[in-house]
Amino acid sequence: MLQQVAFLLAGLTPVLALASPITVGGVPVEMPNPEGFVAVTDDMTELATLQRRFVAPGNKQFVTFIPHEAASNARQGGLPDFVRRFSVQTAIDIADLDVAAADFRQLQRTIREQNEEIFASNQAEMKAVMQDINKGLSEDLGQELNLSMGEAVPLPPHRETDRTIAYSMITRFGINDASGQPTNMLVAATTTVAHVKNRILFFYTYADADSLTWTREASEQWVDKVLTANPVTHKFRVSTLWNRFVTRIDWAQVLGSAGAGGLLALAVSLVRTRRRRSNDC
Repeated sequence: MLQQVAFLLAGLTPVLALASPITVGGVPVEMPNPEGFVAVTDDMTELATLQRRFVAPGNKQFVTFIPHEAASNARQGGLPDFVRRFSVQTAIDIADLDVAAADFRQLQRTIREQNEEIFASNQAEMKAVMQDINKGLSEDLGQELNLSMGEAVPLPPHRETDRTIAYSMITRFGINDASGQPTNMLVAATTTVAHVKNRILFFYTYADADSLTWTREASEQWVDKVLTANPVTHKFRVSTLWNRFVTRIDWAQVLGSAGAGGLLALAVSLVRTRRRRSNDC
């Protein structure tokens, strides 16, 4: 009997791991896992700690997903070798706000018309954030990493629906290797900004630079699953008028947070590889 129970529980485990529900400003949101990926949990100590360092100061991160095959090593305190991953965040300033469909259309318009300008205006702030990250990482490793980021220019939006808008970018990062020599890596990302239960969420999909198309396709499939799991109901069609009148949303600032979140997390793969090699030395 015990063997039968164990077998049944083992069969349930993959099902239970297929979703990672989150709460955004008091609103529960179903969060299906991307296919073949699992959520980073606190028992993945090294990886979870590293990834928290790369959340933009203005953002809140809800969950990050890594390849299923990397989970066991991460739970043993390792830094497994992978580049492809997913993350869900939002801007702290709007986490509790009800956002109507009309508001979201304004956000989409701002992305179409001003996204490149917003990225350019945030370059100085991003450099300051990178300096803080460098300081923390250097203290952890006892070495100067000199992590740097090249100029980031977002590509024009490639997909837009009534509940989403998506754009991609490729950015170069530099870091000192274990011997102190500079090395570079190109990383691609697709950011999908989505309107889910009157909340705004940033869905990030990362890969190496040669897999830009994959980030777009994987992001689309994942976000569509999330939207299907969180259908629009009458409750979420009606905007909270109090928020509409009292709060005028600065979409440029929100998009600055979206861009910063996407850029900072791009560097995780490079730093993870660097830390793993330092630990192996």
